[in-house]
Amino acid sequence: MERGLLVSLVILVCSPSRGVSQTIITQDPGSVTGTEEGEVTVPCTMTGAPPGPVRWYRDTGSGRQYLYSSSPPPPNERNDPRVSQVHQNHATDLSIRIVNLTLRDSGTYYCEKYRGFDGSLIASGSGSRLSVQAIPALIITQDPDSVTGTEEGEVTLPCTLSRLGAAGPVRWYRDTDRGREYLYSAAAPLPNERNDPRVSRVYPMNPTDFSIRIVRLTVNDSGRYHCDKYRGFDGPRIANGSGSRLSVREKFRPLSLRVQGRVLAGNAVALTCRSNGPLGTKFTWKKNNGTIPGEQSNTVSLQTAKEDIRSTVTCETTDPTTQQTLSSEPYSLGASITVKPHVSIEANPERVKVNESVSLTCCARGFYPERVDVSWVQQGVAVELAAERGENAENEDGTFSRNSVLNVTVTQELSGATVSCRVQIEGLAEPVHKEHRLVETDPKPDQGPEAPCSSSLFLVSVFLLVKLALLAAINAFLFVLLKLEQRRLKRVDAE
Repeated sequence: MERGLLVSLVILVCSPSRGVSQTIITQDPGSVTGTEEGEVTVPCTMTGAPPGPVRWYRDTGSGRQYLYSSSPPPPNERNDPRVSQVHQNHATDLSIRIVNLTLRDSGTYYCEKYRGFDGSLIASGSGSRLSVQAIPALIITQDPDSVTGTEEGEVTLPCTLSRLGAAGPVRWYRDTDRGREYLYSAAAPLPNERNDPRVSRVYPMNPTDFSIRIVRLTVNDSGRYHCDKYRGFDGPRIANGSGSRLSVREKFRPLSLRVQGRVLAGNAVALTCRSNGPLGTKFTWKKNNGTIPGEQSNTVSLQTAKEDIRSTVTCETTDPTTQQTLSSEPYSLGASITVKPHVSIEANPERVKVNESVSLTCCARGFYPERVDVSWVQQGVAVELAAERGENAENEDGTFSRNSVLNVTVTQELSGATVSCRVQIEGLAEPVHKEHRLVETDPKPDQGPEAPCSSSLFLVSVFLLVKLALLAAINAFLFVLLKLEQRRLKRVDAE
């Protein structure tokens, strides 16, 4: 007969006192094939069986090994938790299902019937041969190249499985200085672990694609990320990816200009464009919206002039991620320039007698910046003299001027003394000063009698009369010429 029709018949002769009965156990004589990590059904049917348990054994080649029974197992035996009866409480079909197959499950499986009251063997099937085939190793593929993200942005880390594999979660970990740090799993995390709320699966319904998306990136997220496959919730790791390297760039911050101190107008000022861009970032410098040629680094040296106190400078660069042009806030060069003042002293009157007063005005012209300190001191005396400090007046070119008035009564002690006006502004190492000597007036020499105011008037009158006579003579001469010309024209017409 054909192999598929072969059956195994076991006839057991019962006790003579009870008569003769037959128990027939039928198993598939062919080989049952399963796949590693899969499941398989091993058939067993029975007819004519008295009460009693059915037990399954596996022939390992080195002996019989108990596997399973729907009834309580024999003493010192334990059911394999991967095995269950296909049809529960069925009287004749005792087939079993084995899940999570391994290569060690290969062998011959026997379905046996036992007597209930004394536990003796009644019948045994001929056995079914189970062959478990190995499957290709589970391979987890991750991006071997470095994945780059930007601070506050998002990034996708790929992870694909070559096949479904055994039941169990896929978990993500990150390498840190402290070791592996749990990140995320679509399944419930292990006790004492917590999913990062910024992480989610890209394709939640795909059984083999476990790529993740991380949002709201920080610079601290940089590191190597591993995608691992586990057997069961708390089972061992059965496959792991090679890891993906994530590099998170700091977000391009707004540019800012920095200048160290002030310089006198006419000297060069150094400006630095502060940026957190990558090394080698190129910059464009502009002064009053005009490009400064030849400058592509983050520093520039500019020659200044007094007129630059109203000039502005900006630096520009390109965001490597968005390719947008970023520009700093305009920087006023006036914040880095000092214009030295011109200082003079005017005395009113220029000469005085002892015990008379003189008003000295210190004129500071064309200085910048506007914050100024004007003081008066007497030579050889450390105490500052009291004076009216005055107020700033802005000039058309943006510089400032200020007058400070010192009123002094020239005593005998002050006669011939020297006072000094000192003007100090930001950016000057030393104040600008101007000195003035208080001079006592000398006796006035005799000056002859002043010319009477009438003689001057007489000279002016003579000058005016001469001028009028000259104008009258010119007019008379022109009138005579005009008459002569008119007569000549009449004679021409008559002829």
